[in-house]
Amino acid sequence: MPALHSRTYEQARTEFSRQDLSPARLTAAAQHKDVTLPRDHDGWYICDTSPRPGAPLPATTTVTVRLAQDFSDCTTSFNGYLYEKNDPSSTP
Repeated sequence: MPALHSRTYEQARTEFSRQDLSPARLTAAAQHKDVTLPRDHDGWYICDTSPRPGAPLPATTTVTVRLAQDFSDCTTSFNGYLYEKNDPSSTP
């Protein structure tokens, strides 16, 4: 599995093509529960991948990339939510 952390979704597709891997194997998902991934997420940043970088990548494996609009949001999490106010366990 190639290292894709901090790259954009578009850069990940390019890297897959460069390594003779089908970009169709990439599945995008939002990093946070309270964020909806837009249809055009090519410029969003990769926070995490499954499988992990360096792991074997069998031919039938789909790669899930977790995306955030801003790379700094990759390290922000309130129990999986980007905004603390959206976390049900948060108390005002």
